[in-house]
Amino acid sequence: MGELFDRVVRLQLVSPNGDARELTGLRMAFRINRTSTSRADDADISVWGLSSSTAGELEDEKTVVRLIAGYQGSGVGQIITGTVVPGSLKRPSQGAETITSWQVSEHGVDLSSVVLSDSWGS
Repeated sequence: MGELFDRVVRLQLVSPNGDARELTGLRMAFRINRTSTSRADDADISVWGLSSSTAGELEDEKTVVRLIAGYQGSGVGQIITGTVVPGSLKRPSQGAETITSWQVSEHGVDLSSVVLSDSWGS
């Protein structure tokens, strides 16, 4: 259900070693919890038919999850980037389908090692 009514949803997983994978074409559902306070935003994400190996990547607390969504032709953008909340990953089966659900929190993204470049005008 990646493009229902021209909707676009992509999920990117970036492992701690920098390898990235983009998931498309799977049924996905998400709910974003935005705050107007200094508390980090978070999201609940569910994916139907996710493989066990891909779900295993989500168990690593340093894996970065990036959700990109929008409408074809009128704008697609990043909705949230964060890491999986420890203990939130669930994989219940409904009949023949397995639904993988987890929570993502923006506060989990490590920005402490960002390198900035300074230049001083003369």
